[in-house]
Amino acid sequence: MAVNSSQYFLVIETEATDIGQLLDADLTGYNTYRIYVHTATATDQVSAIYGNIDEPSQLFCSGDIFQSSPLGGVTPEGITPDVWGAFPSNQYDSFVTIGIDEPALNDAGEGDINIIESTITPWTELFEPEGGDSGSGIMLTDITGGSWFALPNFSNGIAGEDQQVLIAQITTNGTLTGNLNAQIFIDGDNINGTVYLDLPLPILGCTDESAANFNADADQDDGSCTSSGCLDPNAANFNANATTDDGSCQHLCIGLAGCTYPDAENYNPAANCENGTCTYDLTDTAGNCAFDHDDNGSIGSSDLIYFLSIFGSTCSE
Repeated sequence: MAVNSSQYFLVIETEATDIGQLLDADLTGYNTYRIYVHTATATDQVSAIYGNIDEPSQLFCSGDIFQSSPLGGVTPEGITPDVWGAFPSNQYDSFVTIGIDEPALNDAGEGDINIIESTITPWTELFEPEGGDSGSGIMLTDITGGSWFALPNFSNGIAGEDQQVLIAQITTNGTLTGNLNAQIFIDGDNINGTVYLDLPLPILGCTDESAANFNADADQDDGSCTSSGCLDPNAANFNANATTDDGSCQHLCIGLAGCTYPDAENYNPAANCENGTCTYDLTDTAGNCAFDHDDNGSIGSSDLIYFLSIFGSTCSE
C-alpha cells in the first residue's frame, strides 16, 4: 500500500523537568518525556510497536530510566492515581503503551496493552528490572523479537483530532535516542490498510540558530533555548527576553554625570556618575610631556611598560 511515510513520525513531549525530591523517591535531575506516533489522519490507528533481528527497534538512554516501586509496571496497568498522595513517584513511572496512560477503561472501548518477548532475551528485564532498579532501555533486536500492542477492536490506538498516539512514558536523567518500528492501520483499516514504518526518535535540543545554546544536531526543539543579554532590570540595556546574563549591563546614572577623578583637569566634585569625559594635563612645569619616557612625542606602550616596571617604587625626596 502506497503511503507518504513523511507524514508519520515520532514526537517527544516533555511532561516534567527536574522533578526533585518526592516523598517516596529522589527524582532530582530527572525529566519525564512522552513519546507519540504522529499520524497522517485522525482515523489512523497505531496497532503495535515491534522489533526483531531484521527490523530492530532500539531505545537507548544515556542515563537511568526510573521505575516506580512497589507500584508501577511495564505497561500503564500499574499507574494508580488514587495513591499518589502516598506514592507520588507513581505518576512518573516509565511504561510502554498504545494510547492510554492509566489502566484501560472498558466502558470507553479501551483494551489492555499486550506484550510479546523472547524467552531467551526478554526485553522487559532491560526496561524494568525487578525490585525497582533503574531501567536502561528497550532492545527488540533478536531473532524472536518482541512487541507491545493493543488489539484492533479497541479504541486505544486511534489517533484522534491531535493525530497522535502515546506509545511510551519515560522518566530519566539522561537523553533518549534510537528508533521504533510501528504497525499502523491506515484510516483504521486492519485488513487492507496495514503499513510498517521504521520511525527514528527525534533529537531534542535548541533549534534557534540565534540562541546561545543552538544545537545543530537537534531536529525537535525542546524549549531549552537561551539568549544572552543584560538581566538587571535597573540597567539601561535590560533585556527581558534574555535568559543568561552576559555582563553587558549599562547602569543608569541617578544624579549628575561627569568626571569623578580628582586628578583630572575637569574633575567635577558634584558628579555622581563617571561618564568617561576626564582630561589630564600631561606636561610638567618645564613644558615637557612628563610621561613620554622614550621621548618619541607620544605616550605609548613602551612608556606604559616602563611605568609598570617602576610601579610601587618609593619616591625619593
